[in-house]
Amino acid sequence: MTDVDDFDRSVALAWRGCRGALADHVAEMRDGDTVLLIAVTDDPEEVTAPCVQLYAWDDASGPEDGPSRFVRCEVLSNHYLADDRKLTPADEASLRSLGFADPVVGPESTSEEPSNWFLDRPRSFADEVAAAAVAVVRDVFCVPHPVFLESESSGADFTVSDPPPRASLDLRAAVTIVSPDHRRSLIEDTLEQMLGFVPPVDEDGDIPLRLGSAWIYLCPMDDAPFVQILAPIAAAVPDVRSAAAIVTEINARWPHVKLLLQEDRVVATIEMSVIPFVPQHLLDMLAVMERFVAEAAHDAVIALDAVPYIDALGNVTSMENDSSVLPLELRALVELVWQHGDGVDVDDVVVLGDRDRPTIGWYLNLAQEQTHAARERAEATDDRRIMRAAYEDLAVWETTVALLTAAHRRLVVGVEPNREVFGSQLELFRNPGENTLFD
Repeated sequence: MTDVDDFDRSVALAWRGCRGALADHVAEMRDGDTVLLIAVTDDPEEVTAPCVQLYAWDDASGPEDGPSRFVRCEVLSNHYLADDRKLTPADEASLRSLGFADPVVGPESTSEEPSNWFLDRPRSFADEVAAAAVAVVRDVFCVPHPVFLESESSGADFTVSDPPPRASLDLRAAVTIVSPDHRRSLIEDTLEQMLGFVPPVDEDGDIPLRLGSAWIYLCPMDDAPFVQILAPIAAAVPDVRSAAAIVTEINARWPHVKLLLQEDRVVATIEMSVIPFVPQHLLDMLAVMERFVAEAAHDAVIALDAVPYIDALGNVTSMENDSSVLPLELRALVELVWQHGDGVDVDDVVVLGDRDRPTIGWYLNLAQEQTHAARERAEATDDRRIMRAAYEDLAVWETTVALLTAAHRRLVVGVEPNREVFGSQLELFRNPGENTLFD
């Protein structure tokens, strides 16, 4: 990998560490605790520096078994920001896509001035809140690295810091494998160095992970001195004889990747020797497979006149008439959201829905069901790795729901958007004439 690649990965790892630490802190916040993340500025006296505040409160009117525990993530609105730091329309659109409600006037306020952007969630949604807060400071406020953040907190202390390096793992050191368990441990250490966490193992003992637009399976081979990297490419290949020629041609252009034709399905593979095991070699081969999927897999599916082997959520394509299988068009939309987020054009969503309002409404209902399912998966587990994966799925489906809602409205003349706001505005940032947390 190049120095640029290493730098980008180190920055991504730092942000993941910041998000994970913040999620852990939010989950443990008590009634009245606050955390303030402030972008470091050149002017230490600036009182309106871009910031995000989190505030925890208990709702005593909740269920009988105890109060409901909530957290609010609040972002300064343009009314409080200096002219050169005001949010642009694109920034405000990003906040909405993250789930923030538009600034409103607080219920006890006598001022007509706007308040702030806010996101309310139960504290059991700590991962989602932390992800939104980090996305704001990183993508909206353009903070390049967590080191350029300062924090203030009441209650338990929270300090923004880089994740500690794993001193025990030298990426370029050759290690002699002594057992299959030792090999798997080294693989997990390498993945944690790259991703910031270890993805959960599936029922076959393989490790599925998503890199960019690619679903990749890392398969330690306990009975052989190899690690296999698999990327399912195509399914329902109609002409196996013609497919063999296409597979041979692609293999000639990608010497490190081998396409295998298995009945009517095609899988890309890389086999890496682990005698000895060098962590950097594994990272390099994962990068090769990621690049292959990004640059060649889509064209291969088209050339084979096939369908993608797995959808954007990692589910194997079913060719049976099963009502539980998501429509191809909806899976295509989800794939676009994985790649481009809320940058997907609503016009493209309308086209995917065949410009038919009932069809888009059907897709919307299916997407809402998937949203509820992802949220239930996140709330049903104590495994932080599974929880993070579920929250990533939840964010994708929530964006998909928003896009389908916009497309549905676009096909109805005279219907105006109507978005309900969760909860009431807390007075975390007061009226302009009063002292604030920054005074």
